[in-house]
Amino acid sequence: MIKFRWVYKVTLNALSNLKTLKQDTYLGDNMYSRIEEALEENGELMIRTDSGEEHELHLHNVEFNEKPFVKIHGEDRTHWLNIEKVERYWIHQDF
Repeated sequence: MIKFRWVYKVTLNALSNLKTLKQDTYLGDNMYSRIEEALEENGELMIRTDSGEEHELHLHNVEFNEKPFVKIHGEDRTHWLNIEKVERYWIHQDF
């Protein structure tokens, strides 16, 4: 019975926290801010979208203005990247 009460209490706390998160935070903000901070820290990032596309982001040609989109200034045109579609990101470094 003690284990059941503990699991029940933990589950209620988790549900309460999730409800608060959904009310107070746009879920895409976390990835948006993590990518923005990582790009500022490293100057360059690689990202993969949920469709498998890979993009290389550089600090000098990326703007974080309109959530959840990132504006990328290419050589010949401007691209818009939806951060909600980013599956993962990593630092692009040669060793």
